[in-house]
Amino acid sequence: MRRRALLSSAALGLAATAGCLGDARQTLSGDIRPDHARLTVHPASARFVRGGLTADSDDRFRAWLFPEAPPDDRTVFTDARGVEERREWDNEVHNENYEAGFTLLVQSRSSRANAHQAEPAFPADPTWTGWRRARFPFEFVRRELGPDDLPDADRVVSTYLGYFTAETSPTKGTVAVHAGVDGAGMGTLIRDVETRQWEPP
Repeated sequence: MRRRALLSSAALGLAATAGCLGDARQTLSGDIRPDHARLTVHPASARFVRGGLTADSDDRFRAWLFPEAPPDDRTVFTDARGVEERREWDNEVHNENYEAGFTLLVQSRSSRANAHQAEPAFPADPTWTGWRRARFPFEFVRRELGPDDLPDADRVVSTYLGYFTAETSPTKGTVAVHAGVDGAGMGTLIRDVETRQWEPP
């Protein structure tokens, strides 16, 4: 009986310690705030991110975290959207202030007839879930395409590139993709997408 009471006390002590550690983690790591971003929707027939989604990819979502700039001699993006657009996106990911934040790159795929894009769910902010690990709330929302927008594409991919400010940059993360609800609030969780480490091809 005494042993059971001691074990119960130890379990309660560990739970209390875990709560304190969670508070300490948030205090030490600080807030994560979206700063600026760019987003585009393009045909899935050509790969825009090196190692990214295409029409034949097995998964529907992919995400990468950049706690620091990629190597100077490596391009993250391809010329699928043209040389000028590739340069703009590469300049964005290479030239951010990584001493004050980090970059998150997210892709999602859908049919052109029911085109969607993954974007941060505002006003919900990312939260710390562990040491150097964060959770990013995203919404999978409808994208209206006109008759002349990507007319030859059966499937489309949306590419989101966002810069976040943070005192400490996460090295791992989870993008929690929810269904959008009339453009306001978050709907049902569709998928938890683990971020990858981008490696030069």
